[in-house]
Amino acid sequence: MPSTMGRRRKIDSGLELRLHVLCFTLIDGDIRVISFRKANSRKIKAYEQAQRTD
Repeated sequence: MPSTMGRRRKIDSGLELRLHVLCFTLIDGDIRVISFRKANSRKIKAYEQAQRTD
C-alpha cells in the first residue's frame, strides 16, 4: 500500500451502477477520505480483468 507522511493509504473500489474509486486512510481508528471519483476507462478495465482472475 502506498504511504504518505508515515500513514498507510488504501484504495478500494466497488461496483453498483457505475464503478468508483475510493482512496482513504485510517487515522486513530477514523476513516479520512482522500478522494472519491468515478473510475476512468483504464480503472474499469483493470477492475474487469481482476474480476476474471478471481
